[in-house]
Amino acid sequence: MLYTLNIFNSIKNNVDNELLKFILILTLSVGFISYGFGYYNLGFSHDSLHIYLKGLGLGQLSIGRPFTSFIYDFFENYNNKFIMGGASLLFISFSVYTTVKIFSILLCFDKRQQKLLSVVISLLYLFNIAFISLNATYSFQICCDTLALLTATIAVYVVFNKQDYKKICLSIIFCTISIGLYQAYINVFLALFICILIIKLYLGDYYSTVLRTGIIYFLIVLTASILYFVIWKYLMLKHNLTAPNSYNSPSNIGYTSFEDLVNWIFVSVKNTSDTLFKTNSFNIKHMRLFNIMCLIIIIVGAVKVLITSRGIFNKLLLILLFSLFILSLNITNIVSKDVFHNLMAFAVCLVNGVAFVILLKNGKRIVINMFLIWLAVISFHCCNFYNTVSMMKVMELEATYSHFSRILQRIESIPDFNRNIDIILMEPLERSEYFNQNTNSIFFKKKHITGCAQNVAATYAPQLFADFYGLGLKIYPINDSDSIKSLDLTNDQIALINSLSPYPALDSVKRVGKYIVVKNSNTLYNLN
Repeated sequence: MLYTLNIFNSIKNNVDNELLKFILILTLSVGFISYGFGYYNLGFSHDSLHIYLKGLGLGQLSIGRPFTSFIYDFFENYNNKFIMGGASLLFISFSVYTTVKIFSILLCFDKRQQKLLSVVISLLYLFNIAFISLNATYSFQICCDTLALLTATIAVYVVFNKQDYKKICLSIIFCTISIGLYQAYINVFLALFICILIIKLYLGDYYSTVLRTGIIYFLIVLTASILYFVIWKYLMLKHNLTAPNSYNSPSNIGYTSFEDLVNWIFVSVKNTSDTLFKTNSFNIKHMRLFNIMCLIIIIVGAVKVLITSRGIFNKLLLILLFSLFILSLNITNIVSKDVFHNLMAFAVCLVNGVAFVILLKNGKRIVINMFLIWLAVISFHCCNFYNTVSMMKVMELEATYSHFSRILQRIESIPDFNRNIDIILMEPLERSEYFNQNTNSIFFKKKHITGCAQNVAATYAPQLFADFYGLGLKIYPINDSDSIKSLDLTNDQIALINSLSPYPALDSVKRVGKYIVVKNSNTLYNLN
């Protein structure tokens, strides 16, 4: 207890209140202006926010996120995008602070340089494809992922300058929490650890000292990974769960061959390159040019450090660290079967951050100002992109509600209807031929942003069912395609259901025995 109090007193005494206040005002104000439309729009989308958060905890545990259930349990009582969005912006703000302090202390930045770096890191953390995807599509997960970011940066912050055993233990704890919230943020603290080692070599530390520090960092990550895995396995046994054979399950690591690991290196570089340079409606031309410029700055900076570095071992270590930095941006491929989607891409924005750190240390003021202006333009594009996606989601959500309302009118017009009658929903709304033919949404074309890849109205089936349960504050007993076969249906009733026409035909909503059947499509599912 006394040690814990000492830690908090130490943190309090070492906080730069002026810088922290500047970052909080900057990040919160820009964040709420940019994402406020989505936060005030309380509708759901894809795997997004709805009233059944608690049921998601075990599912998240099964794919290797044991600490997310604690977040869900809390936000079950504070369940709207505005509160979760505000909390996530706070986590982002403190992450900006810890990141800025790491680089500022190592490179002895003055007050002006710290504020400039704060602006850049804040914009990069707010406007990257991972955070935009979280806000636009996965708002139920936003607090977990941003807290994973914060704990990742804290894990680095507590040991970057001094590695005594107490700080090492703290770093392990924060690393473990970060991985347990979302595994992909291991990319962040690995990339930051490697940046610190490169800076130490740049500042003149000898390779043996840097190597010793690197080994400590490696042991921190290794110990945290083992601790995380033990906690995950314990909780899986406690809840009698089995890990699915899913791309985002840590159980995959046991099936990784040497050939897979070699392939991962190439796939990792390709996925990082795609995130930075692939053409799509998010990654437009001036963004790709900006990323190319940042990469050039890093390469030029690396060459200069190599030239000025003392001794062959220092140079070899630098080459190794530069290579590991690129790989660290996407190391989660090792457990994801080569899958790398937008939510896993947060660490990639550190390419831009590292480029600005190099400019801030060695660049001319005019080049620094050009970087800031260019980043401001890109941030405006990102803000516009997010709000455009959000508006399209609102329109699709309204179309979804409208479609559901017409179906419910049909259901409730059936003679002797009451709300205790089981409803059989043949094909979820996303498979509705009528809905897809009459919802001409360009949103379906935005397949590069996570959660928009399906030809689906607003969300996947489970969340549609969740909303159907409570549409108009009424509760309906819905049976979807997975549960229909367990129902008490005769062969004649099955034949009748199969013969029904899809919505909006008159016989698409019909009483069959003790059930009401809604037929959305003929394309995928028949009762046999």
